[in-house]
Amino acid sequence: MGYVEQHLGHALNCIEGPQGRNFNRAWGHVCDGQGQGILTDLRNDREGMSWTLVVEAADELAVKGIRSRDLAQRKNAARGVAELLRLAAEGR
Repeated sequence: MGYVEQHLGHALNCIEGPQGRNFNRAWGHVCDGQGQGILTDLRNDREGMSWTLVVEAADELAVKGIRSRDLAQRKNAARGVAELLRLAAEGR
């Protein structure tokens, strides 16, 4: 459970950045120095705006995964977050 939460926390911190409502320093900020958070960076980039909804969905899924107490649900959330972020990265 802890490993999956840590993974989701890393993703959530990267998505929201240090100013995000769900940012948690305890999870670590593996994307530090790479922008202000994926959502903030996309919203500030006209070309990136088209991927904002996909990354918002990844954000919501990460939050739901972290809040879940079911390991299978957490794992599925982590897979979904990874896939949504992959799509956004490849689409850019």
